[in-house]
Parts: sequence; structure tokens; C-alpha cells
Amino acid sequence: MDERLLDVDRYGVLRVPGLVWVSLIVLTRHWFLFFFMVFTGQALVGEKGAPWLPMLAQLPVVLLLLAGGRRMPEARPMIRQIWRMGPLLVSVTAVLNLAWMAWSLYVSDDWRLRPELMLVCFSVLDTLIAWSTFTSQHVRQIFTEFPAGSEAK
Repeated sequence: MDERLLDVDRYGVLRVPGLVWVSLIVLTRHWFLFFFMVFTGQALVGEKGAPWLPMLAQLPVVLLLLAGGRRMPEARPMIRQIWRMGPLLVSVTAVLNLAWMAWSLYVSDDWRLRPELMLVCFSVLDTLIAWSTFTSQHVRQIFTEFPAGSEAK
């Protein structure tokens, strides 16, 4: 038996491991770029502005991160539904990130090794995260569990 399936939190559901949180954060990297731009006072519009399209593509996992932060018995039904849809939301975001990367490389006038290599590395990470979400029994089980509400007791 997988010992990770015995690691439960105070509500009796599987604890979300740090690697899952890091994976979700990697999938939402453009949101962190946006927050960095806001805090450093950079322009949010124009050619050097915020990456609005990839941020929109990463919105499903942003919602999943918020739902994960609300994994408590008093959470609303919508939060519970978002959490249960975790593998689907991760996959949709990974595919949209890959599409954004492909489009970015296709329309690029100026090719430089390091930025393009970074895009490819993030694409590999996105693919691995989506793949592991579906192939890991532990991760799939995490997304099926949510603390029972007070009405279920």
C-alpha cells in the first residue's frame, strides 16, 4: 500500500503534497509575472504589458489553487466542484499553455536561444504535470477528497 495515502490532514482527507502545489504554481506562471509587474510599477498595457491571453488561459488553475486553499468543511459547493474537476482543469490549462507557446514561437520575428529554450522547458513541464495528474493514483485520489461539510455529519 502507498504510504502517501495515509497522510491525512485534520479533516481526515489526504493532505496536498508540496509538489502538487508547486506544479499548480508552475502552471500559473504568468499570474506571478503579472503580480511582479504590478509591484514593480511596470506598464500593464501595450507591447511590454501584462500577458493577458496566457493569464486567461491559466485562469482554470488559478481557480483550482483558490479552491485548494479553501479545502475546509465549511466550503461552498462550487469550491468543492472546482476541486473535484482538478485533473480536467490542469489538463485544459496545460494544453492552452502549449498552444500559447506554439503561437508565440510561430509569430516570433527574433529568435534567441535562451528565451525559446525556456519556453520549451516550460512546455515540457506543463506536459509532465498534466500527465502525472492522470497517471498518479495518489494525485487522482487527492482531487476526489474534500472535507465533509457540516450537513454531511
